[in-house]
Amino acid sequence: MTSAGKLNQRVRIEQRVKGTDSRGAVIYTYAPLITVWAEVNPLRGREFFAAAQMQGEITTRFRIRYRTGLDETMRLVWKGVYYEIKAPPIEVAGGREWIDLMCKAGPQDAR
Repeated sequence: MTSAGKLNQRVRIEQRVKGTDSRGAVIYTYAPLITVWAEVNPLRGREFFAAAQMQGEITTRFRIRYRTGLDETMRLVWKGVYYEIKAPPIEVAGGREWIDLMCKAGPQDAR
């Protein structure tokens, strides 16, 4: 189980924002939503292969304190690298204490 002491990395969660360019075409960008403490776990070995079979390309699990309102349209930024959230947030062991965000390092542009 996670303890608060393991949440030792700062990650920024960004939400996708719809806008228009100078010609009126729809474009998407990202805007900061919140910065939180996280436990970062690169997936290795058996865990990596299990995640890859489920979601294709998950490489990293970010565990944060429980919160609502997060989804797969958002991304995380950790140490200057962008991570796509590849699955709905997973509540860890019930109790609304922690959630896991299953991610992969991804493109830096908005899609």
